[in-house]
Amino acid sequence: MAALRSREASGVPLAWLIEAVTAGFVDADVSTLLDEREERTARAALPPSFFGWLAAEARVAQAIVSDQNEGDSRVPYREVERAAARMLLEFAYRLMHDDPDRHFLDLPFRFAAPAARLGIESSLVIQAVRVTERRWVDQLLTAAGERAGDIAHSVLSASAAIYDAVVDSFVTDYVVAQAQLDGEMLATKRALIDALLKPGVRDAKGFDDLGIDLSGHHVAVVLWHPTAGIGPHLDTAARQIGMSAFANAVTVVPSDDRTLWIWLTFADDPPPAVLERVRSIPRDPGRVGVAIGPVARGVQGFRRSHLLAREYAAVAGRLPPGIAPDIADTERMSYLSLLLRDPERAEWFVATELGALATGAVSDRENRETLRLYLETGQSLADTAERLRIHRNTVVYRLKRIEQAIGRPIASRRHELYAAALLAHLLEQSES
Repeated sequence: MAALRSREASGVPLAWLIEAVTAGFVDADVSTLLDEREERTARAALPPSFFGWLAAEARVAQAIVSDQNEGDSRVPYREVERAAARMLLEFAYRLMHDDPDRHFLDLPFRFAAPAARLGIESSLVIQAVRVTERRWVDQLLTAAGERAGDIAHSVLSASAAIYDAVVDSFVTDYVVAQAQLDGEMLATKRALIDALLKPGVRDAKGFDDLGIDLSGHHVAVVLWHPTAGIGPHLDTAARQIGMSAFANAVTVVPSDDRTLWIWLTFADDPPPAVLERVRSIPRDPGRVGVAIGPVARGVQGFRRSHLLAREYAAVAGRLPPGIAPDIADTERMSYLSLLLRDPERAEWFVATELGALATGAVSDRENRETLRLYLETGQSLADTAERLRIHRNTVVYRLKRIEQAIGRPIASRRHELYAAALLAHLLEQSES
Protein backbone atom coordinates (compact mmCIF):
# COMPACT_ATOMS: atom_id res chain seq x y z
CA MET A 1 0.00 0.00 0.00
CA ALA A 2 1.30 3.47 -0.89
CA ALA A 3 1.91 5.93 1.93
CA LEU A 4 -1.16 7.93 2.97
CA ARG A 5 -1.49 11.35 4.54
CA SER A 6 -3.51 11.41 7.72
CA ARG A 7 -6.67 13.48 7.66
CA GLU A 8 -5.08 15.90 10.16
CA ALA A 9 -2.24 16.61 7.74
CA SER A 10 -2.33 19.94 5.97
CA GLY A 11 -2.44 20.30 2.21
CA VAL A 12 -4.74 17.37 1.40
CA PRO A 13 -6.21 18.71 -1.88
CA LEU A 14 -9.71 17.24 -1.89
CA ALA A 15 -10.22 16.31 1.74
CA TRP A 16 -13.03 18.86 1.87
CA LEU A 17 -14.84 16.98 -0.91
CA ILE A 18 -14.80 13.74 1.09
CA GLU A 19 -16.13 15.67 4.09
CA ALA A 20 -18.87 17.18 1.94
CA VAL A 21 -20.09 13.99 0.26
CA THR A 22 -20.23 12.09 3.56
CA ALA A 23 -21.75 14.87 5.63
CA GLY A 24 -25.07 13.12 6.01
CA PHE A 25 -23.57 9.86 7.28
CA VAL A 26 -22.37 8.59 10.65
CA ASP A 27 -19.64 6.11 11.43
CA ALA A 28 -20.39 2.45 10.70
CA ASP A 29 -18.88 -0.96 11.34
CA VAL A 30 -16.95 -1.98 8.22
CA SER A 31 -15.07 -4.95 9.68
CA THR A 32 -16.81 -7.30 7.23
CA LEU A 33 -15.86 -5.08 4.30
CA LEU A 34 -12.20 -4.26 4.97
CA ASP A 35 -9.30 -6.23 6.38
CA GLU A 36 -8.10 -5.10 9.82
CA ARG A 37 -5.00 -3.40 8.47
CA GLU A 38 -6.94 -1.72 5.67
CA GLU A 39 -9.51 -0.36 8.10
CA ARG A 40 -6.89 0.90 10.56
CA THR A 41 -5.03 2.74 7.81
CA ALA A 42 -8.25 4.14 6.35
CA ARG A 43 -9.50 5.45 9.70
CA ALA A 44 -6.24 7.35 10.14
CA ALA A 45 -6.78 9.09 6.80
CA LEU A 46 -10.55 9.55 6.48
CA PRO A 47 -13.35 11.03 8.61
CA PRO A 48 -15.71 8.67 10.51
CA SER A 49 -18.61 9.70 8.29
CA PHE A 50 -16.79 8.21 5.30
CA PHE A 51 -17.30 4.69 6.71
CA GLY A 52 -21.04 5.21 6.92
CA TRP A 53 -21.01 6.23 3.25
CA LEU A 54 -18.78 3.26 2.38
CA ALA A 55 -21.11 0.77 4.10
CA ALA A 56 -24.16 2.26 2.40
CA GLU A 57 -22.57 2.21 -1.05
CA ALA A 58 -21.42 -1.40 -0.58
CA ARG A 59 -25.05 -2.33 0.05
CA VAL A 60 -26.16 -0.40 -3.04
CA ALA A 61 -23.56 -2.23 -5.18
CA GLN A 62 -24.82 -5.54 -3.80
CA ALA A 63 -28.40 -4.53 -4.71
CA ILE A 64 -27.35 -3.62 -8.27
CA VAL A 65 -25.69 -6.99 -8.80
CA SER A 66 -28.63 -8.80 -7.16
CA ASP A 67 -31.05 -7.04 -9.51
CA GLN A 68 -28.95 -7.96 -12.53
CA ASN A 69 -28.94 -11.61 -11.47
CA GLU A 70 -32.60 -11.70 -10.38
CA GLY A 71 -31.67 -12.36 -6.77
CA ASP A 72 -29.79 -15.57 -7.54
CA SER A 73 -28.74 -16.83 -4.10
CA ARG A 74 -25.65 -18.50 -5.52
CA VAL A 75 -24.01 -15.14 -6.31
CA PRO A 76 -21.27 -14.32 -3.74
CA TYR A 77 -22.85 -11.06 -2.57
CA ARG A 78 -20.49 -10.66 0.37
CA GLU A 79 -17.53 -10.54 -1.97
CA VAL A 80 -19.44 -8.07 -4.16
CA GLU A 81 -19.85 -5.77 -1.16
CA ARG A 82 -16.18 -6.14 -0.18
CA ALA A 83 -15.02 -5.36 -3.72
CA ALA A 84 -17.26 -2.28 -3.89
CA ALA A 85 -15.98 -1.07 -0.50
CA ARG A 86 -12.33 -1.44 -1.50
CA MET A 87 -13.03 0.22 -4.84
CA LEU A 88 -14.62 3.24 -3.11
CA LEU A 89 -11.77 3.39 -0.60
CA GLU A 90 -9.23 3.48 -3.44
CA PHE A 91 -11.28 6.20 -5.13
CA ALA A 92 -11.20 8.30 -1.96
CA TYR A 93 -7.44 7.88 -1.55
CA ARG A 94 -6.75 9.00 -5.09
CA LEU A 95 -9.02 12.03 -4.70
CA MET A 96 -7.39 13.05 -1.42
CA HIS A 97 -3.97 12.95 -3.06
CA ASP A 98 -5.23 14.33 -6.38
CA ASP A 99 -3.29 11.54 -8.08
CA PRO A 100 -5.57 9.41 -10.34
CA ASP A 101 -2.83 7.01 -11.42
CA ARG A 102 -1.37 6.20 -8.02
CA HIS A 103 -2.27 2.75 -6.64
CA PHE A 104 -2.96 2.53 -2.91
CA LEU A 105 -4.67 -0.87 -2.75
CA ASP A 106 -4.55 -4.05 -4.76
CA LEU A 107 -8.01 -4.52 -6.25
CA PRO A 108 -8.59 -8.27 -6.56
CA PHE A 109 -12.10 -9.29 -7.47
CA ARG A 110 -12.50 -12.31 -5.26
CA PHE A 111 -15.81 -13.18 -6.88
CA ALA A 112 -14.31 -13.52 -10.38
CA ALA A 113 -13.86 -17.28 -9.97
CA PRO A 114 -17.35 -17.86 -8.47
CA ALA A 115 -18.84 -15.67 -11.20
CA ALA A 116 -17.17 -17.78 -13.87
CA ARG A 117 -18.33 -21.01 -12.25
CA LEU A 118 -21.89 -19.73 -11.98
CA GLY A 119 -21.90 -18.68 -15.60
CA ILE A 120 -22.44 -15.00 -14.75
CA GLU A 121 -21.61 -12.95 -17.83
CA SER A 122 -18.52 -10.80 -17.32
CA SER A 123 -20.32 -7.97 -19.12
CA LEU A 124 -22.89 -7.84 -16.30
CA VAL A 125 -20.16 -7.36 -13.71
CA ILE A 126 -18.47 -4.69 -15.79
CA GLN A 127 -21.80 -2.94 -16.24
CA ALA A 128 -22.34 -3.01 -12.47
CA VAL A 129 -18.91 -1.45 -11.94
CA ARG A 130 -19.74 1.28 -14.45
CA VAL A 131 -23.13 2.03 -12.82
CA THR A 132 -21.53 2.15 -9.37
CA GLU A 133 -18.65 4.36 -10.52
CA ARG A 134 -21.01 6.83 -12.21
CA ARG A 135 -23.15 6.92 -9.08
CA TRP A 136 -20.14 8.00 -7.01
CA VAL A 137 -19.13 10.64 -9.54
CA ASP A 138 -22.63 12.11 -9.48
CA GLN A 139 -22.63 12.23 -5.67
CA LEU A 140 -19.20 13.87 -5.53
CA LEU A 141 -20.01 16.54 -8.11
CA THR A 142 -23.33 17.25 -6.41
CA ALA A 143 -21.60 17.59 -3.06
CA ALA A 144 -19.05 19.98 -4.59
CA GLY A 145 -21.81 22.45 -5.43
CA GLU A 146 -20.47 25.64 -7.00
CA ARG A 147 -16.94 24.23 -6.97
CA ALA A 148 -17.89 21.24 -9.17
CA GLY A 149 -16.36 22.82 -12.25
CA ASP A 150 -13.04 23.26 -10.44
CA ILE A 151 -12.75 19.65 -9.31
CA ALA A 152 -14.58 17.84 -12.15
CA HIS A 153 -11.35 16.97 -13.97
CA SER A 154 -9.78 15.45 -10.85
CA VAL A 155 -12.94 13.45 -10.03
CA LEU A 156 -13.42 12.16 -13.58
CA SER A 157 -9.72 11.29 -13.99
CA ALA A 158 -9.66 9.33 -10.74
CA SER A 159 -12.95 7.65 -11.64
CA ALA A 160 -11.74 6.57 -15.08
CA ALA A 161 -8.47 5.26 -13.67
CA ILE A 162 -10.30 3.29 -10.97
CA TYR A 163 -12.73 1.85 -13.51
CA ASP A 164 -9.92 0.74 -15.82
CA ALA A 165 -7.94 -0.82 -12.97
CA VAL A 166 -10.94 -2.68 -11.57
CA VAL A 167 -12.13 -3.93 -14.96
CA ASP A 168 -8.62 -5.06 -15.92
CA SER A 169 -8.28 -6.91 -12.62
CA PHE A 170 -11.67 -8.56 -12.91
CA VAL A 171 -11.34 -9.56 -16.56
CA THR A 172 -7.89 -11.07 -15.97
CA ASP A 173 -9.11 -13.10 -12.99
CA TYR A 174 -12.32 -14.06 -14.82
CA VAL A 175 -10.48 -15.29 -17.92
CA VAL A 176 -8.10 -17.36 -15.81
CA ALA A 177 -10.99 -18.79 -13.80
CA GLN A 178 -12.95 -19.55 -16.98
CA ALA A 179 -9.97 -21.33 -18.50
CA GLN A 180 -9.54 -23.41 -15.34
CA LEU A 181 -13.25 -24.17 -15.29
CA ASP A 182 -13.25 -25.16 -18.97
CA GLY A 183 -10.32 -27.47 -18.32
CA GLU A 184 -12.04 -29.04 -15.32
CA MET A 185 -15.32 -29.48 -17.20
CA LEU A 186 -13.54 -30.96 -20.20
CA ALA A 187 -11.58 -33.36 -17.98
CA THR A 188 -14.81 -34.42 -16.25
CA LYS A 189 -16.60 -34.89 -19.55
CA ARG A 190 -13.69 -36.88 -20.99
CA ALA A 191 -13.58 -39.12 -17.90
CA LEU A 192 -17.31 -39.79 -18.22
CA ILE A 193 -16.95 -40.50 -21.94
CA ASP A 194 -14.08 -42.92 -21.32
CA ALA A 195 -16.14 -44.73 -18.69
CA LEU A 196 -19.15 -44.86 -21.00
CA LEU A 197 -17.08 -46.37 -23.82
CA LYS A 198 -15.92 -49.31 -21.73
CA PRO A 199 -17.42 -52.71 -22.63
CA GLY A 200 -20.33 -53.86 -20.52
CA VAL A 201 -21.93 -50.46 -19.79
CA ARG A 202 -25.64 -50.95 -20.41
CA ASP A 203 -27.49 -48.09 -18.69
CA ALA A 204 -27.14 -44.32 -18.28
CA LYS A 205 -26.86 -44.35 -14.49
CA GLY A 206 -24.03 -42.10 -13.33
CA PHE A 207 -23.69 -40.19 -16.60
CA ASP A 208 -26.18 -37.37 -16.02
CA ASP A 209 -23.41 -34.74 -16.01
CA LEU A 210 -22.87 -35.30 -19.72
CA GLY A 211 -26.13 -33.46 -20.25
CA ILE A 212 -27.42 -35.71 -23.02
CA ASP A 213 -30.23 -38.25 -23.31
CA LEU A 214 -28.32 -41.49 -23.71
CA SER A 215 -31.52 -43.35 -24.55
CA GLY A 216 -31.77 -41.39 -27.81
CA HIS A 217 -30.30 -42.02 -31.26
CA HIS A 218 -26.60 -41.26 -31.63
CA VAL A 219 -24.34 -40.54 -34.58
CA ALA A 220 -20.64 -40.40 -33.77
CA VAL A 221 -18.24 -38.30 -35.83
CA VAL A 222 -14.45 -38.26 -35.70
CA LEU A 223 -12.58 -35.27 -37.10
CA TRP A 224 -8.85 -35.33 -37.51
CA HIS A 225 -6.10 -33.21 -38.95
CA PRO A 226 -3.65 -35.28 -40.98
CA THR A 227 -0.57 -33.32 -39.95
CA ALA A 228 -1.19 -30.58 -37.38
CA GLY A 229 -2.87 -30.05 -34.04
CA ILE A 230 -6.41 -28.98 -33.29
CA GLY A 231 -6.91 -25.54 -34.78
CA PRO A 232 -9.40 -23.41 -36.67
CA HIS A 233 -10.03 -26.00 -39.38
CA LEU A 234 -11.21 -28.69 -36.96
CA ASP A 235 -13.10 -26.20 -34.78
CA THR A 236 -14.85 -24.76 -37.82
CA ALA A 237 -15.79 -28.22 -39.10
CA ALA A 238 -17.15 -29.18 -35.66
CA ARG A 239 -19.32 -26.05 -35.51
CA GLN A 240 -20.61 -26.64 -39.05
CA ILE A 241 -21.52 -30.24 -38.20
CA GLY A 242 -23.33 -29.14 -35.05
CA MET A 243 -25.30 -26.45 -36.90
CA SER A 244 -26.17 -28.60 -39.91
CA ALA A 245 -27.40 -31.60 -37.93
CA PHE A 246 -30.11 -29.83 -35.88
CA ALA A 247 -29.44 -32.43 -33.17
CA ASN A 248 -31.02 -32.31 -29.72
CA ALA A 249 -27.51 -32.34 -28.25
CA VAL A 250 -23.98 -32.06 -29.62
CA THR A 251 -21.12 -33.41 -27.52
CA VAL A 252 -17.53 -32.53 -28.47
CA VAL A 253 -14.34 -33.67 -26.73
CA PRO A 254 -10.73 -33.70 -27.97
CA SER A 255 -9.18 -37.14 -28.21
CA ASP A 256 -5.61 -35.98 -28.68
CA ASP A 257 -3.85 -32.92 -30.05
CA ARG A 258 -5.22 -33.42 -33.58
CA THR A 259 -8.48 -35.34 -33.20
CA LEU A 260 -11.99 -34.35 -32.09
CA TRP A 261 -14.74 -36.74 -31.06
CA ILE A 262 -18.32 -35.63 -31.66
CA TRP A 263 -21.69 -37.19 -30.85
CA LEU A 264 -24.93 -35.95 -32.40
CA THR A 265 -27.86 -37.06 -30.26
CA PHE A 266 -31.44 -37.10 -31.58
CA ALA A 267 -34.72 -37.84 -29.82
CA ASP A 268 -35.92 -39.72 -32.90
CA ASP A 269 -34.18 -41.65 -35.64
CA PRO A 270 -32.72 -38.90 -37.88
CA PRO A 271 -33.81 -38.98 -41.54
CA PRO A 272 -31.17 -39.58 -44.25
CA ALA A 273 -31.25 -35.89 -45.20
CA VAL A 274 -29.76 -34.96 -41.81
CA LEU A 275 -26.72 -37.18 -42.29
CA GLU A 276 -26.37 -35.97 -45.86
CA ARG A 277 -26.07 -32.40 -44.56
CA VAL A 278 -23.34 -33.54 -42.19
CA ARG A 279 -21.50 -35.24 -45.04
CA SER A 280 -21.78 -32.10 -47.16
CA ILE A 281 -20.18 -29.58 -44.81
CA PRO A 282 -17.65 -27.41 -46.69
CA ARG A 283 -14.08 -28.26 -45.74
CA ASP A 284 -10.60 -28.80 -47.07
CA PRO A 285 -10.13 -32.62 -47.25
CA GLY A 286 -6.36 -32.09 -47.01
CA ARG A 287 -6.80 -30.45 -43.62
CA VAL A 288 -9.85 -32.12 -42.09
CA GLY A 289 -10.66 -35.82 -42.20
CA VAL A 290 -14.22 -36.88 -41.38
CA ALA A 291 -15.44 -40.31 -40.24
CA ILE A 292 -19.10 -40.93 -39.42
CA GLY A 293 -20.45 -43.91 -37.51
CA PRO A 294 -23.90 -45.42 -38.11
CA VAL A 295 -27.04 -44.25 -36.32
CA ALA A 296 -27.35 -46.34 -33.17
CA ARG A 297 -29.64 -46.11 -30.15
CA GLY A 298 -29.11 -46.11 -26.42
CA VAL A 299 -25.99 -46.41 -24.30
CA GLN A 300 -24.61 -49.28 -26.35
CA GLY A 301 -25.41 -47.40 -29.54
CA PHE A 302 -23.45 -44.39 -28.23
CA ARG A 303 -20.42 -46.68 -27.91
CA ARG A 304 -20.99 -48.66 -31.11
CA SER A 305 -21.33 -45.63 -33.39
CA HIS A 306 -18.21 -44.08 -31.90
CA LEU A 307 -16.01 -47.16 -32.08
CA LEU A 308 -16.97 -47.73 -35.71
CA ALA A 309 -16.30 -44.07 -36.56
CA ARG A 310 -12.87 -44.38 -34.94
CA GLU A 311 -12.18 -47.55 -36.88
CA TYR A 312 -13.23 -45.91 -40.15
CA ALA A 313 -10.98 -42.94 -39.33
CA ALA A 314 -8.02 -45.18 -38.55
CA VAL A 315 -8.39 -47.08 -41.82
CA ALA A 316 -8.98 -43.94 -43.89
CA GLY A 317 -5.94 -42.34 -42.30
CA ARG A 318 -3.75 -45.19 -43.57
CA LEU A 319 -5.03 -45.02 -47.13
CA PRO A 320 -3.35 -42.88 -49.80
CA PRO A 321 -5.25 -39.81 -51.09
CA GLY A 322 -6.32 -41.51 -54.30
CA ILE A 323 -7.89 -44.42 -52.41
CA ALA A 324 -9.19 -42.89 -49.19
CA PRO A 325 -12.87 -41.85 -49.44
CA ASP A 326 -13.77 -38.20 -48.99
CA ILE A 327 -16.05 -39.17 -46.08
CA ALA A 328 -15.26 -42.31 -44.12
CA ASP A 329 -18.70 -43.66 -43.25
CA THR A 330 -20.42 -47.05 -43.06
CA GLU A 331 -21.34 -47.06 -46.72
CA ARG A 332 -17.77 -46.49 -47.83
CA MET A 333 -15.72 -48.02 -45.05
CA SER A 334 -17.43 -50.97 -43.34
CA TYR A 335 -16.04 -53.48 -45.84
CA LEU A 336 -12.57 -51.91 -45.93
CA SER A 337 -12.32 -51.62 -42.17
CA LEU A 338 -13.22 -55.27 -41.77
CA LEU A 339 -10.63 -56.29 -44.34
CA LEU A 340 -7.88 -54.05 -42.97
CA ARG A 341 -8.53 -54.51 -39.26
CA ASP A 342 -5.43 -56.69 -39.00
CA PRO A 343 -2.87 -55.81 -41.72
CA GLU A 344 -0.68 -58.86 -41.04
CA ARG A 345 -3.58 -61.28 -41.37
CA ALA A 346 -4.72 -59.36 -44.45
CA GLU A 347 -1.35 -60.13 -46.07
CA TRP A 348 -1.71 -63.79 -45.13
CA PHE A 349 -5.20 -63.86 -46.66
CA VAL A 350 -3.90 -62.31 -49.90
CA ALA A 351 -1.08 -64.84 -50.11
CA THR A 352 -3.45 -67.77 -49.49
CA GLU A 353 -6.12 -66.73 -51.99
CA LEU A 354 -3.93 -65.37 -54.79
CA GLY A 355 -1.02 -67.77 -54.46
CA ALA A 356 1.42 -67.16 -57.32
CA LEU A 357 -0.25 -63.82 -58.14
CA ALA A 358 0.73 -62.34 -54.77
CA THR A 359 4.17 -61.15 -55.87
CA GLY A 360 5.61 -57.79 -56.74
CA ALA A 361 6.19 -58.61 -60.40
CA VAL A 362 4.70 -56.13 -62.87
CA SER A 363 2.72 -58.84 -64.65
CA ASP A 364 1.25 -60.10 -61.37
CA ARG A 365 0.21 -56.55 -60.38
CA GLU A 366 -1.49 -56.14 -63.77
CA ASN A 367 -3.30 -59.45 -63.37
CA ARG A 368 -4.44 -58.61 -59.82
CA GLU A 369 -5.81 -55.27 -61.02
CA THR A 370 -7.59 -57.00 -63.90
CA LEU A 371 -9.11 -59.54 -61.49
CA ARG A 372 -10.27 -56.77 -59.11
CA LEU A 373 -11.92 -54.69 -61.81
CA TYR A 374 -13.44 -57.72 -63.53
CA LEU A 375 -15.18 -58.74 -60.31
CA GLU A 376 -15.97 -55.12 -59.38
CA THR A 377 -17.79 -54.57 -62.69
CA GLY A 378 -19.93 -57.68 -62.30
CA GLN A 379 -17.60 -59.80 -64.47
CA SER A 380 -18.08 -57.53 -67.49
CA LEU A 381 -15.32 -57.93 -70.05
CA ALA A 382 -16.24 -54.70 -71.82
CA ASP A 383 -16.32 -52.56 -68.66
CA THR A 384 -13.07 -54.07 -67.41
CA ALA A 385 -11.36 -53.36 -70.73
CA GLU A 386 -12.65 -49.77 -70.71
CA ARG A 387 -11.43 -49.05 -67.18
CA LEU A 388 -8.02 -50.57 -67.92
CA ARG A 389 -7.90 -48.97 -71.37
CA ILE A 390 -6.94 -52.22 -73.01
CA HIS A 391 -8.52 -54.44 -75.65
CA ARG A 392 -11.25 -56.88 -74.62
CA ASN A 393 -9.16 -59.81 -75.87
CA THR A 394 -6.34 -58.74 -73.55
CA VAL A 395 -8.75 -59.03 -70.62
CA VAL A 396 -9.76 -62.54 -71.75
CA TYR A 397 -6.10 -63.53 -72.03
CA ARG A 398 -5.28 -62.20 -68.56
CA LEU A 399 -8.22 -63.98 -66.96
CA LYS A 400 -6.99 -67.31 -68.36
CA ARG A 401 -3.54 -66.60 -66.96
CA ILE A 402 -5.08 -65.74 -63.58
CA GLU A 403 -7.01 -69.00 -63.39
CA GLN A 404 -3.86 -70.90 -64.28
CA ALA A 405 -1.92 -69.11 -61.52
CA ILE A 406 -4.51 -69.70 -58.78
CA GLY A 407 -5.32 -73.23 -59.95
CA ARG A 408 -9.15 -72.88 -60.01
CA PRO A 409 -11.93 -71.05 -61.85
CA ILE A 410 -12.49 -67.46 -60.74
CA ALA A 411 -16.23 -68.12 -60.30
CA SER A 412 -15.55 -70.78 -57.68
CA ARG A 413 -14.39 -68.20 -55.08
CA ARG A 414 -15.20 -64.84 -56.59
CA HIS A 415 -16.02 -63.11 -53.27
CA GLU A 416 -12.81 -64.26 -51.62
CA LEU A 417 -10.78 -63.46 -54.74
CA TYR A 418 -12.28 -59.96 -54.97
CA ALA A 419 -11.48 -59.29 -51.31
CA ALA A 420 -7.92 -60.56 -51.80
CA ALA A 421 -7.38 -58.50 -54.97
CA LEU A 422 -8.80 -55.38 -53.29
CA LEU A 423 -6.65 -55.94 -50.20
CA ALA A 424 -3.55 -56.39 -52.34
CA HIS A 425 -4.36 -53.15 -54.13
CA LEU A 426 -4.89 -51.23 -50.87
CA LEU A 427 -1.80 -52.65 -49.18
CA GLU A 428 0.27 -51.87 -52.23
CA GLN A 429 -1.04 -48.29 -52.37
CA SER A 430 -0.40 -47.81 -48.66
CA GLU A 431 3.17 -49.00 -48.99
CA SER A 432 3.81 -46.77 -51.98
